[in-house]
Amino acid sequence: PIDIIKSCNFTQPYYAHFIEKIHSKYSFFNKTVAEIGSDYNLECSYAVTLLGAKEVVAINDWHADTPVPPSITFLHSKFEKAILPDEKFDLIFAIAVLEHINNPIIFANTLVKKLKKGGHAFIQGTPMWTSSVGHHLYVMDGKYNFTDSTNILDDWYHLTYPTQDDFKVYLSEKNVPLDDIPHIWDYVYNSPNISRYSPSEIISIFKSTKGITVNAERQYDEIKPTNK
Repeated sequence: PIDIIKSCNFTQPYYAHFIEKIHSKYSFFNKTVAEIGSDYNLECSYAVTLLGAKEVVAINDWHADTPVPPSITFLHSKFEKAILPDEKFDLIFAIAVLEHINNPIIFANTLVKKLKKGGHAFIQGTPMWTSSVGHHLYVMDGKYNFTDSTNILDDWYHLTYPTQDDFKVYLSEKNVPLDDIPHIWDYVYNSPNISRYSPSEIISIFKSTKGITVNAERQYDEIKPTNK
């Protein structure tokens, strides 16, 4: 399996890390598998087919224009709205997705419905809302990006929940063009693609969902302040 994973030449190193982690824990071999929030070129889903999965369904509401491999079924949809039979999957996984789930109650119940009895789900995400860059800012085609120096929000500032007027003053003092500020505000506080729950809140919701047993594990330490 390690050689197969290395041969995939993932564009992101963390894809390989988590595919290996999931496979070592649950094994994809001869399983019916769904990937939620599949990566742009279906790299992870394709790796799962090479690792012996019986069937792979990749689910996302966006996808590159590259052809879908015949070994993968691609559904252009949110997971919660995807038309899928109940109790279909042995294993459902999601990499870098937990931070985008804005309604974990519906998400958790959908997991229960779509997994076979005794099935497993591996759901991973970072950065979460309560971390220093939990706003996950990526707006205006990457003009403002939480992963680099274009992140104009101070660490944890989003958790002060400013008024829109205060937010405007704050960014104006950073010389952000006035026309850009509404786009940033709307992404941070209104985007339906951002989870605004803490990890503890999400774990609690999953634990309270009938049919789910939770094993939660910290994958990363908190990101240290970078833009003092």
